[in-house]
Amino acid sequence: MNRRRLALGASIVLVTLLGYFEFPGHTYLQSDTQVYVPMMERLRDPSLFTRDIMVLRTHLTYTAYDETTLALVRISGMRLETVLVAEQLVFRALGVTGLLLIALRLGLDPVAAWFVAAVASLGATIGGPAVLTVEYEPVPRGFAISLIVLAIGLVAEERYAAGGIAAATAFLYHPPTAVPFWILAAILVMRRQATWLLVVPLAASIAVLACLAHVQRSGVEAVPLLARLDAFQESLQRMRAGYSYVSSWGAWRMADYGCQALVVVLAWRRLRAPRGGPLAGFLCGLPAAGLLSIPLSWTLLEWQHFALAPEWQPARAVLFVTLMAAILAAAAGVGAAIEHRRIEAAFWLSVAFFLPVKHASLGATFRPAPLALACGLGLLAVAGCWFLRAKQGWMLVPAALLAFFAMPILVQNYSNIETRELTELAGWARTATDRDAVFLFPDARTELDPGVFRARALRALYVDWKSGGQVNYFPQFSRQWWTRWVETGSGRWNVTGRDFPRLGALGVDYVVVRSAHAITGESPAFSNSRYVAYRISSR
Repeated sequence: MNRRRLALGASIVLVTLLGYFEFPGHTYLQSDTQVYVPMMERLRDPSLFTRDIMVLRTHLTYTAYDETTLALVRISGMRLETVLVAEQLVFRALGVTGLLLIALRLGLDPVAAWFVAAVASLGATIGGPAVLTVEYEPVPRGFAISLIVLAIGLVAEERYAAGGIAAATAFLYHPPTAVPFWILAAILVMRRQATWLLVVPLAASIAVLACLAHVQRSGVEAVPLLARLDAFQESLQRMRAGYSYVSSWGAWRMADYGCQALVVVLAWRRLRAPRGGPLAGFLCGLPAAGLLSIPLSWTLLEWQHFALAPEWQPARAVLFVTLMAAILAAAAGVGAAIEHRRIEAAFWLSVAFFLPVKHASLGATFRPAPLALACGLGLLAVAGCWFLRAKQGWMLVPAALLAFFAMPILVQNYSNIETRELTELAGWARTATDRDAVFLFPDARTELDPGVFRARALRALYVDWKSGGQVNYFPQFSRQWWTRWVETGSGRWNVTGRDFPRLGALGVDYVVVRSAHAITGESPAFSNSRYVAYRISSR
């Protein structure tokens, strides 16, 4: 038994590391960490970002993400980035553990269950709400998804108290992600398909969040519960954060979710798993909740215009449709292969392998290569299952391992924006400029390098595109951000020396332009092959 547990633990670590370093991979300061990291740096040192309108309005009030991370920083003495990466690895491993428990409960042997966990760990990009089943960055939603998957696996094993603790912790990290789980958990308890031990931890997590919110609320712009969006706020959100508006997703995305829901239904019918237990409730109930979240979002946001709807973003629950489709398709494929239904098995396994690369194949133009790769991996897995009984399932392993290495060859989930030149610029600003200096990248358009600069240099930005994502949270910030964005040319301003007095009057101390837009007649404070920085204030 100890040897088996050791082998399962090693397999979880293997999938976690392959997922982190190979596919779907990981990023830092390329998405929402551009927002979270400066906010946490300011919580550590209030003298930072005193003039940055994004950082001053934190939306960490209803989450334990920052408290937990900063406590680990203080206890360990490690850098914030190191702690966040360590957390990300731990939570991904917990998610893989949950996937393994689910697959085992579906009646698969350990190797086949590991295969299902590995395939589901390849992640998937969900178009429309712009969300991932496996987050590339160490962000609260990614931690919460892993904990929800772990909770489902524990509940499947009838470890209700442990499952409740995992889901309650997910609620502490990201309540919107955990809400669908808790709605279903309450239904299961009321129908006596799960014990009351499952829901007890939720009360503790709510109490903790309420205490944290009371402590953190000071200085935070609060949105009344029943406040409505005005015309300006709605138009700005549609421009900057249109993914919250389900009417903008398009009919083909709705059809895509419908197809994935059909995969869930058919795969579940194909599996010979217990039909009435809590596992069935979550594997089938969460995709249903995901589909229902689409009309719910339309009602709350686009019909009733509630200001809290874009902050909550209920439609992001559609990620559970894709997540369960991946789990069940992989399990159905293995089950069909064991029964020597090879054509059926090839179909299910190809679907399971296609979900992680679907966004690269069915984008603006159709790319056949990712689809061909998925089908090839599916056929390889079928060949492995052919020898399942004779080889104790080990022939499944090559197909899963190959996927981690083959998919990044054809599919680029993200690009590296943190270049050597940007690192040099941030290092100069951090050591050679005042802590309260304000920078502007007037010609950066919608690029993300200003946000990387903010986090690495620990210096304020006057305005940038990424910070505009906060229009979902704060009405006053929305107007301030839009005013600044427009008055600085919406990221398309080729600044000249004549513009310096105007920029100084706005409160900008340094302007950073691309080297191609170097300002004639002005002496730079810093320059390299990509960036030129000018001091425009004698402050």
